Amino acid sequence: MEHNQTCCFTGHRTLPRGVIRYLIPRITDGVSYLLDREVRHFLLGGALGFDTVCARTLLCMKLSGYDLDIHLALPCNDQDMLWSAEDREIYREVMKFAASVTHIEEHYNKWCMSKRNQFMIDSSAFCIAYVERARSGAGQTLRMAQNAGLTVYNLAPDVIKASGLE
Repeated sequence: MEHNQTCCFTGHRTLPRGVIRYLIPRITDGVSYLLDREVRHFLLGGALGFDTVCARTLLCMKLSGYDLDIHLALPCNDQDMLWSAEDREIYREVMKFAASVTHIEEHYNKWCMSKRNQFMIDSSAFCIAYVERARSGAGQTLRMAQNAGLTVYNLAPDVIKASGLE
């Protein structure tokens, strides 16, 4: 996975009601824009919420013929242990199509999420985000991406405006 050809994603686990239908076209547009600039590797943290929306969008694009690779950076082997059956099924489907899966830790611990986020930032030149709240894990990862000099696209302001949630 080439650093300058890689984009990671960060966003909230809980998304406002009704936002997903506005989010998917913006994710698709962002990925298409990056594909036009030779970015081929898309790195996800495998969490619920924004990560799942991005994973499903990327998977649809890949299955539609887009030349992209999905990579997963998972905080631990058992991150989906408490998820619903439906969420686990989606998670496993994305894993089947992933070009690579990296487990940061064997089991959950208090540092595995932040280590996963740092791994994604260190591996990427671009970041597509959905961050509404600066005081959150996604907000922290967004700041890490900005401080590391990644080109960052935060979709939240545009999506919030389009959805009328302002």
